[in-house]
Amino acid sequence: MTYKELLNSVSFEEIVPYIEKYHGGKGCLALYKIHYDMLCHLTPNPEDAYYKTATVSHGEQDEDWPEPHLTVHPIEGQIWEGALTMDLIIEPDVTESLAEIAACCLWHTSFYGFTEEQTRAKFESWNREISEEEFEKQQAKEWGKKIIEAGGNIPSEDELMKIPSFWVTVNNNRKLKESEYWKRIGMIEKFVVRNLPSNTDVVNMTVEDLCKLFYSNHYIEYDYKSCCEDEKLRADYLKELITSYEAFAHGTLDNAVIVLSASKQYPLIMEETSLATNIAEMCTGESHFIYKVDETLGRELRLNVAFYSL
Repeated sequence: MTYKELLNSVSFEEIVPYIEKYHGGKGCLALYKIHYDMLCHLTPNPEDAYYKTATVSHGEQDEDWPEPHLTVHPIEGQIWEGALTMDLIIEPDVTESLAEIAACCLWHTSFYGFTEEQTRAKFESWNREISEEEFEKQQAKEWGKKIIEAGGNIPSEDELMKIPSFWVTVNNNRKLKESEYWKRIGMIEKFVVRNLPSNTDVVNMTVEDLCKLFYSNHYIEYDYKSCCEDEKLRADYLKELITSYEAFAHGTLDNAVIVLSASKQYPLIMEETSLATNIAEMCTGESHFIYKVDETLGRELRLNVAFYSL
């Protein structure tokens, strides 16, 4: 049985009970759902398989992981189209369900990212041969230049120190202060750069208003793209991530900037904007809406939400 055949034999609902066991915590069900659906839609390619087989066996129980569990080797780090063609050799003493084996496989194949965008960012840091911390700093500087060129403003370390949550985080430790500065700035810069006003936008926010996010006391961002290959189902797919798969598992805050993006060929329709309205109703403060055109999306719909409190 290949990895692709395994995924075709079990539904994601059957896999869900085992996700927390292999992921090591809660809050990633929506990403695992997207990863599962993405793999199901990919076309397997044996030429992308560095290894032809992977062994399903019981993992070593130690201090870090004392509970009985499975491991699948060597499937981690493979190109996904190739991994799907790998034959799974199940050891004789493995009696766990196919759903648990699938959960273990999904944990391995998502180790470097659940989506192509996430893995691309990971591999880019490795290609630069620098630490993850230094990569974050470089990225933040690159995004900052784009924001300044667009007329925005990036707060200094001293300005961020006036924000209560940031002051508590750094606790006057200078080294931590610098690393936390670039981490905090970069996290919000990525959202701002992605959503800078464009002449193709249906609805947008000014760069000045977007830059107000830098001064928020608390900030949580979520970024999801539908994975159903059907423009008629894409909004419902994203709604299901929220209602059934804990898409906002890390919480919401008083205010929100809600972004929906669709391609020009399959544009956002009025009925789909109810998704943004439903999210706004989760907030007690202000909600702002951005509707963008993104030609890379094809038939899919992208949801990017920044929750914040002042």
